[in-house]
Amino acid sequence: MPLTPGDILQDRYRIVALLGQGGMGAVYRAWDLRLKVSVALKEQIPQPGLDAALLTQLREQFEQEAVTLARLSHPHLVRVTDFFDEGGNAYLVMDFLEGENLAGRIAREGRLSESQVLTWARQLLDALAYCHAEGVVHRDIKPQNILLRPDGRAVLVDFGLVKLWNPNDPQTRTVMRGMGTPEYAPPEQYGKQGQTTDPRSDLYSLGATLYHALTGQAPPTASDRMADPQLFRPVRALNPVVSAATETAILRALEPARDARWPSAAEMLGALSSSIPPSALQQSSNPPAPAFTVPMPQPDRSPGRPVARSGESAPPPIGLAAAQPKPRRSKLPWILGSGVLLIAAVAFAAWLVPEFLVAPPAPTATRPAPTSTRLAQIATPAPPAAEPTRRPAPEPIATAGPLPQFPLLAGKPTIAVLAPLSGDVAIFGQSVHDGVLLAVAEWNAAGNGVDIVLADTQCDAGIAATTASEIIDKRGIAFIIGDVCSAASIPISELAATRGVLQISPTSTNPAVTLDQNGNTKPSVFRACFLDPFQGTIGASFAIRELKAQTAALLFDSDNVYSAGLAKYFGATFDALGGKVLAWESYTAEVTDYRPILNRIAANNPDILYLPDYYSKVNGIAEQALEIGMKTIFMGGDGWDSADLDTAALDGGYFTNHFSPEDPRPEVQAFVQAYQAAYGTIPDALAALGYDSAHILLQAMAEAGTVSDPAAVARALESGAFNHVTGFITFDAQHNPVKDGVILRVENGAFRYVATLRPE
Repeated sequence: MPLTPGDILQDRYRIVALLGQGGMGAVYRAWDLRLKVSVALKEQIPQPGLDAALLTQLREQFEQEAVTLARLSHPHLVRVTDFFDEGGNAYLVMDFLEGENLAGRIAREGRLSESQVLTWARQLLDALAYCHAEGVVHRDIKPQNILLRPDGRAVLVDFGLVKLWNPNDPQTRTVMRGMGTPEYAPPEQYGKQGQTTDPRSDLYSLGATLYHALTGQAPPTASDRMADPQLFRPVRALNPVVSAATETAILRALEPARDARWPSAAEMLGALSSSIPPSALQQSSNPPAPAFTVPMPQPDRSPGRPVARSGESAPPPIGLAAAQPKPRRSKLPWILGSGVLLIAAVAFAAWLVPEFLVAPPAPTATRPAPTSTRLAQIATPAPPAAEPTRRPAPEPIATAGPLPQFPLLAGKPTIAVLAPLSGDVAIFGQSVHDGVLLAVAEWNAAGNGVDIVLADTQCDAGIAATTASEIIDKRGIAFIIGDVCSAASIPISELAATRGVLQISPTSTNPAVTLDQNGNTKPSVFRACFLDPFQGTIGASFAIRELKAQTAALLFDSDNVYSAGLAKYFGATFDALGGKVLAWESYTAEVTDYRPILNRIAANNPDILYLPDYYSKVNGIAEQALEIGMKTIFMGGDGWDSADLDTAALDGGYFTNHFSPEDPRPEVQAFVQAYQAAYGTIPDALAALGYDSAHILLQAMAEAGTVSDPAAVARALESGAFNHVTGFITFDAQHNPVKDGVILRVENGAFRYVATLRPE
């Protein structure tokens, strides 16, 4: 029986999503409930009809893979952390790594650039030299077993055919079944030439893999080459731009005779070093530009305004409107109106306690919540306290005019709102929450009875998956608005797709939210915001066409799919339009001192420094950039849209966004006034997207004539047209909205509207 999202193994690993499946097993993404991290869980499933001896051999092989990998530690190898049996199946637990395999990259793009391939070659040869020194031969190196991470690192995975090798006894081996993939396996792996496998066998396989990456096609099998040598064509015959030195190194690795190959990984690396670009010789300090093809018009290099650096006077940007005061948000706890239940439960637990009432926290601000919204909150239970009290209802919502005439729904729906209400980006979750509540209050004021269940995910993938499972399986809720961060929305979307629950994310921009691993649209998952390719594309287009930038550097969080994705698309478009990306630099979440990286970037003197991360990280980077005297234009994405953005450090910078309160459309101005009346502040883009998400979902329910059939509501979304605050919205085949984006400028503590850019 295959595992399904929500299953728990060993009282520790909660299944989040199926990543891949083959004849002998499957790989899942799971959440480690003990360590609070995502993991990859590899399952071996005994096939019916196999004899007992073979089953024992396979089981020993699988365990040997676990034992071998557990003692290896290298940045370009996957780490194994656990091994166990449950329900008759064996399981291996590994670090979960974001990325795609090399086979997928080649299939999508064909032959790859030499500099990019050699960067990965350096990393993989370093890993092989380490493995061989530890007495481990991989025996199954091929494009499918090389994972390409967002930060440019290549990681060798799947040690299922591993051999323990002793140079003093070459016959020593583990009990293994399988000979590898013919196009990448050397002759001795099939027992030919009377030889056994050793480290040089891995060099043959890596050589075949590099050949495939550079030419776009796999080499002939060793057997075919030996039968007809004319079948093999040298690398440069298929890709003339590859250097002679690279071709020579690969051809020697692919020699059929084991003794004619490179004697070690270190020597092969030395031979390739003359071809590897200097940036690749630094440990992943400047990963190559991720490959992404964007059809764009030829760049316009007509004379224009010069690029202005921070601290210099900038040319007036196009379309500047009056300065928009930057919203200053109150740090409001939950102030709940009449008839509101606050339901406490543990977000990590396997149960909810809907009847457990606690008093709402005492207000610390005067900002009221909209009325007419029944709200349940999933939170951490409070210790025993005074008897719950019911607070008086706040004043009714004030609007710019009469409320629109919202139709009566065919029932009283319950919608779960999943958002970060604590942690580094809690202000984003608060904005989305506020926008949703305002929209729901408007529908309820028309006589509807929409209930909201609120859950705090902290923008964490594991917490989000666990909470979504509770909401769907325990509460039976079939409609979700959330999450805010792509990393949290993706596992929620996996659950929604498998459970038939409708999810609409207000703000998650990664394509994987609405697409599965095969690129198919998840039938019940939508988003209200434009996604990373569009945001990165219009940002790069604006940088080149309006700011007249010619060079850029990119600095992003390699472990954050939002940050790495935006960097990928901005960089690809910037290059496509004739600009030059001087540096691809990355960091991880725990980094707080960015000055070494910034000093490297500053040495290149880029016109633009693109910082595609959330405000909490961008603030520190910008402050340290100013400390070292860097003069450049900062640019970023919608993660900058926060009252807590350091506008002094980022003054003169630009960012892409979904909304501007200066938009003169009546829908926008009515929303801005209603929001200000309800909350005492100007709405940001996340509030607008939360507002639109709720309105779009409820409008689709009305058009579908149901509040209980997610599939019918999904069809209404697919065929509908929605004119709301963030624009006139329709959905494409991948459930992404077709809508406009805006450019804002940070100036004198305000976010100033610059331009509206439409999809090309």
